[in-house]
Parts: sequence; C-alpha cells; structure tokens
Amino acid sequence: MEADPAAKRSRGEWFFLSNALKAALTQYRGLDPWIELQVPGKDVERVVLAVCCNGRPFSFFKRLPVDVCPEARLDAGLDVFGLTRMSLFTIPRLAWALLVSRAHTRWRNGRYFHDQPSFSLDCDVPLPLQVDGDYAGTIRKATMSLVRDGLRLHV
Repeated sequence: MEADPAAKRSRGEWFFLSNALKAALTQYRGLDPWIELQVPGKDVERVVLAVCCNGRPFSFFKRLPVDVCPEARLDAGLDVFGLTRMSLFTIPRLAWALLVSRAHTRWRNGRYFHDQPSFSLDCDVPLPLQVDGDYAGTIRKATMSLVRDGLRLHV
C-alpha cells in the first residue's frame, strides 16, 4: 500500500481490499502459524496473524465498520485477535465476519482475548508491524501493554 501512494489516494478502500486479499491468498493461506501469542494467565497460542485494538471499530470500508475486536473499548484493556490458520475458505468468511456478523471471535481457528493488560508476540521470522495503520518496520518480538489513564485531555 505504501509503495503506491497515488493508487492509495485514487482507489481508497478498494485498493486496501485488493491488497488485503492478495496478501491473504499469497502470503498467509495454508501457512503453519509463525507467531507465538502469549497472554498472561492463558495458554500460549500459535497464530498466523495477530491484530490488537483498544477501541472499535478497527477501520471502515466505505460506511461499514471493520470490527476486528468487537468487544474493544477505550476505557478497558487491550483486545487481541489471531487466526491459527487461514484457508481459501477463511478469506470470504473473514470479510463477512469483520463487516457484518462479528462471528470470527468464536471460530475454532480464531483466538480472541478481551480486556488484557498486556500480551507478547514472538515470531519465528521477522514480520512487518503496523501501528495505527503505519508501517513501523519488522519485528521478531514485541510486548504490547496498556498504560491506564495514559492520555489526559484538558479543554
């Protein structure tokens, strides 16, 4: 996406969708999980991808909210969603779930943790990290934690 800013501006959400589908079909489909997701007090999970939110929706597609973590709240802890595998059939189901049904958090291959103070990721290979939609480089390990009352607004 960042490699073609002109297409990003002109095609908007459709450019994002086409890139997401291309990545799902070519980079994630059929892979063995390569990320170890550890949430304190829970079993370690191996996932193909992980998305963290502290509010919702994650984004919008046109006027539809993209709800990766449908229980996330700004006044709560972190929510994290991961998939243990991604098949060809997962891709359209995931699109429907993110935009309409919100059922992905209950799937057999879905892992959803709500209101967590922190979690860590340990990747088998360096993987790209995005923060608020911006590419932040590649990582092998990361710990995400919430600083409660870390933002104050004075008017």
